[in-house]
Amino acid sequence: AAVAQGPGGPHLRLESVQAAVDQAKCLAERLAGQPVPFARTPWFWSDQGPHKLQIAGLRDGADRTEIEPSPDPARLLVRSYRGERLVCVE
Repeated sequence: AAVAQGPGGPHLRLESVQAAVDQAKCLAERLAGQPVPFARTPWFWSDQGPHKLQIAGLRDGADRTEIEPSPDPARLLVRSYRGERLVCVE
């Protein structure tokens, strides 16, 4: 993802199907006369061989990460925070 800072905050280029769908819905609302700010939580998934990677949020700027192990060695949960705010779960 490419990140650039704009006057209203960071602009992100997220290359995922879900990001494209969310942006299209926001544009449709704007064209229908119901403009709302685009403020969706990005999420992604990817199958890597037998493994599935799932991410909700972006951990750019996170200052703390917590790793929660699982009894299943093929599973892992990672939470990232900025201050006390949860910004990403992987």
